[in-house]
Amino acid sequence: MLTLKQFTNAIQKNLLNKVEEGNIFKVNEITANLMVGLMMMLICCFILIIAILNQFDIFTADKFSMWMVVLTAFLISTPIELLIRYRHGDAPYFKYVLCIDLVVITGSLLTIIGHNAYLTMVIPVVLSVRYYDQKYTSLVAVISTVVYIAAAIGCVYFGIVNLNMCDKLLPDTTLFITDSLRAAVEPLVRGGVDVAPYLKSMIINELLPRIIIFSLIAIFCASIAKRGRQMLDLQYESAKKHTRIEGELNVATEIQNSMLPCIFPAFPEHKNLKLFATYTPAKEVGGDFYDYFQIDDDHIALVIADVSGKGVGAALFMTIAKILIKNEISTPGITPEKAIENVNNQLCENNEAALFVTAWVCVYEISTGKMTYVNAGHNPPILVKKGEKGKFVEELSGLVLAGYDSLPYKQHEMFLKPGDELFLYTDGLTEATDPDNELYGEERLMKIVEEVCSHPVEDQLHEVFDDIHKFIRGAEQFDDITMLNMVVG
Repeated sequence: MLTLKQFTNAIQKNLLNKVEEGNIFKVNEITANLMVGLMMMLICCFILIIAILNQFDIFTADKFSMWMVVLTAFLISTPIELLIRYRHGDAPYFKYVLCIDLVVITGSLLTIIGHNAYLTMVIPVVLSVRYYDQKYTSLVAVISTVVYIAAAIGCVYFGIVNLNMCDKLLPDTTLFITDSLRAAVEPLVRGGVDVAPYLKSMIINELLPRIIIFSLIAIFCASIAKRGRQMLDLQYESAKKHTRIEGELNVATEIQNSMLPCIFPAFPEHKNLKLFATYTPAKEVGGDFYDYFQIDDDHIALVIADVSGKGVGAALFMTIAKILIKNEISTPGITPEKAIENVNNQLCENNEAALFVTAWVCVYEISTGKMTYVNAGHNPPILVKKGEKGKFVEELSGLVLAGYDSLPYKQHEMFLKPGDELFLYTDGLTEATDPDNELYGEERLMKIVEEVCSHPVEDQLHEVFDDIHKFIRGAEQFDDITMLNMVVG
């Protein structure tokens, strides 16, 4: 069985689904309508309890009048409550309907037991603050004041009044409560006593102070409502800014993803090559990238790189680095080491953000299996030769790109045979941490790569990624994770 809170939350969720996303003011008004509607039902239940107690002469009010108030309260509130919850909770006029109904209910109660319930007129004003609308709160205060005065007058004829302020009527009594003021003053009228001074004394000493206190509370509530609207305006502007930034980041993510080749199988014309790659950024956009492209009929290039930092700045620098590397490697007759030297010099120009790039770049000659590669401060790849254990390709590495210009880079060579596999990755993989701050590390990586190297190439990287997720056990991903593997068939 649903609790009252669960029921209210479910209805609120249903209503909010009808609101345009991002409309904070509308969401706030719907939430306020729900809260005021709920309070109105609670007040009705409270009035019902008073009526029951009145049957036992605890309040000594007129029983018929008391039950008429109960009937009026439920007849007004029940249809309104049903409408707000099931159909029109987002209607713009609804807060005014709620205001009038709540004032009428509290005013009716005040008419019957004025002395015991005069604070109930504060309830509509206090609840109106939840709308964060100073004009609305002021309007509720004015309506409540008018109804309060009318209820005080009506109480003279129908309810319980306090004649303590008119102690001259009965000098020896400090408190005198009766079912009707007329019952108290009629004997005086018949005796020729002028009751006007006593009524004036009652208005000045009892009714007027309450109106003044009520007005002060209303002014205070209006100021709170004004401050609440200011905070809501700030929240709205913040939400708009966040939405705009989120939209721009989504565009940046789409642009970045579109720059990474994602058509697999790669190089379908070369049946003896199988290649697959994945990229998982830590934020909306990241600094890792991979690339593979054909230089000519007999040569392809593989690239994996990692830009320092994260976010938009790293993504922009990644875009520049990727384009430069591809352009230089594709230049006819250029060696990988010379291409990387040129890329480094170009990245050093106007690098005021002091970003840098680690990269592993190779050119693979399909006909001979010869691979010429340059390592610019990047993690060593894993080479798994057919029938052998895996090993890290750990020839001497050059410095990172964009660190210092005019640096020399040295290229190295190795040969791949059918059945050999090359696994490239970024440090986001080996530096993934579990909740105990333990690193995933190179040993675990080598073990899982050796385990999956016999599986289909398109499944291997997913299995490595699953192993990482099992290791980190729900911990936050702090760095981009990029992987690329190539199997010679």
